[in-house]
Amino acid sequence: MNKGTYEISISLDKDLDKEYSFHIQRMFEELFGVSSRRYVQKPHNKVKCFIYCKQLVGHLSEVYGLPLGKKKGRLHIPLRILKDKELLRAYIRGVFDTDGSINRHHKNTAMVGLSSRDKIFIKELQTALSNLGFTSSLSNKNLHIYDQKQIGRFFSEVKPSNSKHLFKYAYYTKHKRVPLTKEFLKR
Repeated sequence: MNKGTYEISISLDKDLDKEYSFHIQRMFEELFGVSSRRYVQKPHNKVKCFIYCKQLVGHLSEVYGLPLGKKKGRLHIPLRILKDKELLRAYIRGVFDTDGSINRHHKNTAMVGLSSRDKIFIKELQTALSNLGFTSSLSNKNLHIYDQKQIGRFFSEVKPSNSKHLFKYAYYTKHKRVPLTKEFLKR
């Protein structure tokens, strides 16, 4: 969020998150009643979904404590979200959909990951997952769930929305291996 321009934006991979970028646009409309725009940043292979709304920036900053400007070192899970498990699952869904992954751990097993350059925030995410009954492993800026039953529970309880994650998980449950990115792009 940008205080000077009152911009709220989400940047995603242009190819891998193409479908999800349209989902983000629908969410802006459904949650906030505002239309968003998409901008493809070609040299960076990114797509940016954004809106300009002074009232919404103020609300998200004041009520939920979301930082204005640079996020690193300033991100925290809002207290009112931490206190409500349904909101917490939705919050983790949003983080996973934008900054998460499902990858191969070994040849025939998967791992769910969340990443953040903000070490305090990634530790908060680990505590939040623990409060929801998930066991995770933290390494520098990466948080992983390795237990295969917990990965299944993660997808059924957190309910990710990003189609790339849903495709990879469905492929994994059917074929017992996580597809490579080129396999995802082919579909």
